[in-house]
Amino acid sequence: DGGWQVREEEGSECFRLSRSLALNLTPPPPQHTQVALLYHAADATSPPAWPDAAGRLTTHPVDLDSGEGLDDALAAIGGRAIAAVINAAALSSPAACEADPDGAARINVPSLLLAALGRAGAMTASPPPLFIQVSTDQVYAGEGAPAGGWAEGGGVVAPVNAYARTKAAAEAAVAGAWPSGRHLSLRCSVMVGALPPAWPLSPPGRVPFLQFAAAAVREAGTAGDDAQTGTAFFADEWRSFVGVRDVARVCLQAVDAAAAGKKLPPVLNVGGPARLSRADLARSVAVALGVPPSVVREASAGGSTRVPSPADIGMDVGLLRRELGFEPRPLEAVIREELFVEEK
Repeated sequence: DGGWQVREEEGSECFRLSRSLALNLTPPPPQHTQVALLYHAADATSPPAWPDAAGRLTTHPVDLDSGEGLDDALAAIGGRAIAAVINAAALSSPAACEADPDGAARINVPSLLLAALGRAGAMTASPPPLFIQVSTDQVYAGEGAPAGGWAEGGGVVAPVNAYARTKAAAEAAVAGAWPSGRHLSLRCSVMVGALPPAWPLSPPGRVPFLQFAAAAVREAGTAGDDAQTGTAFFADEWRSFVGVRDVARVCLQAVDAAAAGKKLPPVLNVGGPARLSRADLARSVAVALGVPPSVVREASAGGSTRVPSPADIGMDVGLLRRELGFEPRPLEAVIREELFVEEK
């Protein structure tokens, strides 16, 4: 659920979006100042292959706590109309957000970005750019989900931790400030994908869940684990795990749709086609790696001392299919295509 994953894939594909703008969080420097890189691609027509993509982006460091650098960054882009703003910057560690909810809100609620875009004239452009806010499934209540998962219109928004509260506040801030019909919050489930390549926009050091699960099942398989030792995975929390490339493609399709004059709904769920537990995902990873799925140990989230997390936030992605004609890949395909890309 790190915003850097969206940036990685979007960076490789967004070049067909002329005059696009994206905002993402990079690791904080030693002073622990939260620095973002606002970057844009202009006048490019085809997605270059990595690592060539890095050279096709212009980056602008900004401080999300103070907003320092935002005005200069937007001025540096020049008089070009911005086609899209994709805000994937977030302090996404639930523990870090819980420890400093006010600091998390300053970073996760894009008030300073919205104000800077207003000063730059983006809101009054004709048309204004599409503002895509990358949000989270954690804004939904963790209990009482219907069999098909939470739907955008009927989903109960009831965050149970500080991270989710800041993301719900971000959705509200964008909806309240940006012109109607030109903003879209994407409530994304846990994203799984290949590690981003080493390049100037380096990701945070936290190991993404797919790679964590792969390392755990490999270790268990090597040790001949009989499911009595090793890493355990929650079997009583459910998510709609989604491939990071799918999230990037949703962003692209949304911008294309808006450019064609389509009025998008203010919120779309972005998840995979199945409601699964972390133990389910780990077993799928084991199968992909040729490890017996029996090595996956199950545990209950109820006994965990971590930050509160919603139990069941499986999502209905029917509106995504209807509005954008988008079909998310099954988890098995995501694992095959994302996990093994690192080994090619």
